[in-house]
Amino acid sequence: MNIKFIANAHNAGFSAANNQGFAVSAGEFILLLNPDAKLINSDISLAMAYLQKEPKTIIGPKILNPDLTLQDSILNPPTVGNIFLETFFLLYFHTPKASDKDLALSGACLLMKRKIYKELDGLDENLFWMDDVDLCFRAAKLNIRCVYFTDWSVVHDYGQSTKKNYNVAISNQLISKIKFFKKHGQFFNFICAIILTQLQISLRIVIFLVLAPFKHIFLLKFFAYCYAQKMLFRYIFTQQNKLL
Repeated sequence: MNIKFIANAHNAGFSAANNQGFAVSAGEFILLLNPDAKLINSDISLAMAYLQKEPKTIIGPKILNPDLTLQDSILNPPTVGNIFLETFFLLYFHTPKASDKDLALSGACLLMKRKIYKELDGLDENLFWMDDVDLCFRAAKLNIRCVYFTDWSVVHDYGQSTKKNYNVAISNQLISKIKFFKKHGQFFNFICAIILTQLQISLRIVIFLVLAPFKHIFLLKFFAYCYAQKMLFRYIFTQQNKLL
């Protein structure tokens, strides 16, 4: 087995790092795996066999928490409705299903043929925290199926990278959705997303300011949403088109 190690001078981010790895790779299959995710058995061979029969497919496994309970493996699609639900803490009552159209799979672990990753031109490095949803969205436009493959499981210690930097995590989670609508020419959704995101940030700044005296985590999130506010203004008024 030949292993190539790429040492960057800085943290290039998940999307850029995967694109770098793809550029120097030569294998038939491409596996995208979060640093806080791990393979727990050999069931990946079943997924690879499936791809041999259905090559125009992106596979996402059943993702488990460290205690082996089920984690969300299917993501909510980027819609104004979902941003509205998230703003008012209602998104928890909406769960996407595997049969939903234009299925979006968690980027914690994705497997596909090399030619599919190349056809999609890899991950969009400008959509940090929405790169997996964007990949699946572009795949659907090219009639590439996204399949939730429950015969293969992966453990993902969700949120570990978020805890290291709430500022970057929260601001990118919010603003990347706006960038997604802009990228795909959805102008009405783009404007609505800006308005709802501003409302969401304002609400959470107030809520976490009130809660800050009770837990340190609330204080961290208060500052994170203040940072997100600054980055949202920067994006709106400069149309900054880079990673935050």
